Amino acid sequence: MERNERDMRVLYVTDFYYTDSSGSKTSARVHYQTLQNLYGSGNVDLIALVGKSKPNNVNKEHIVISSVHNNITLLLNCLRGYPTYIDKNSIRKILGIISETKPDVIFVDNSIYGKMIRRIKISYPNISVLAYYHDVKAKLARDWMKNAPIYKKPVMLAMLSNEKLTAKYADVNFVLGDREEKLFINAYGKKPEAQLSVYMDIKLSDEFFRKNPNKKKKILFFGGYYLPNVHGIDWFIDKVYPKLQSEAEVIVAGRGMDKLREKHYPNGVMIKGYIESIEELYRDADIVISPIFEGGGMKVKVAEAMAFGKIVVGSNESYEGYQEKIPENYWDVLFYRANTADEFVAKIHKALNLSDDEHHFNPKIRELYESGFSEKYAERVISEMINKCVGENK
Repeated sequence: MERNERDMRVLYVTDFYYTDSSGSKTSARVHYQTLQNLYGSGNVDLIALVGKSKPNNVNKEHIVISSVHNNITLLLNCLRGYPTYIDKNSIRKILGIISETKPDVIFVDNSIYGKMIRRIKISYPNISVLAYYHDVKAKLARDWMKNAPIYKKPVMLAMLSNEKLTAKYADVNFVLGDREEKLFINAYGKKPEAQLSVYMDIKLSDEFFRKNPNKKKKILFFGGYYLPNVHGIDWFIDKVYPKLQSEAEVIVAGRGMDKLREKHYPNGVMIKGYIESIEELYRDADIVISPIFEGGGMKVKVAEAMAFGKIVVGSNESYEGYQEKIPENYWDVLFYRANTADEFVAKIHKALNLSDDEHHFNPKIRELYESGFSEKYAERVISEMINKCVGENK
């Protein structure tokens, strides 16, 4: 490497670290962990941007900045061009922190803080700024605006204007995969500097490999209470599960998913809500499903299933960001595409007919996770881009 990584100082700015459980929170936390692994925990400072309520159990080493005190403040900030969780005063505070800590690199864990990034680059042109796109708001925010009430439109307009500034001023724009890269190019007329997939750090215990076959096959849907997830599992249980009910159970798990109990799903559907041990959840599942048909970015739970060596049956949307890394000969063997009820039924039948060993853990799936969706993969990509842009800015 061009420079001893332990000599590097990094400032990490995130608005997802203390939010409710979500794919973005998972990514925010693993990004922080990766930066600490690379540069040492003492060399990575974290600024958490939060809303009106300061989160509980804040790490004393973290700097928490709140700019939104109520919905009126949020709306006024957005009308002034500031996105959620940030305003003029908070940018001033961040510039002060930069002056004190003197980072070599700033990693901004969202694409919607372009005003802040512009101020940083004007004030500190030699500091390298990397921005991570959980999705491309140039597409997603416009989609949201179509059905949003008028009072929410300024929030999305602020996202759009800020992401445009991020694309212009950040030294490195990290997008998730090929689809997001095309969206980025279409929106901003240039290619992003790098792709950085959703990734995780999941180690398997010896206990994970001790499992007895299920008397009745178990199909797992794992995801938090988020409209694309709710719409997806509602559709699956209504259109697909009646044709599988005699041979399989469906486990629905995830923070907030206990709200689905009031829907009175048919026998064979078990709602678990929040899960303490995800390893146990995946160990007991035969296959994982992802009937998601809306949204953007990458679906974090697909990477998670891969980490546990699980066969996945999912929609085209679910495989965005993954499909380019899945070998052609893995399709319809380890990964199954399905976009209609009949396709889901057929592909699940095929997947469930594999052996118990293949259901429990497939080493080829785990190897794919290690090579393209693990922390080792991310360390390689992030350190390479940081070394490149730090060298150019010095």
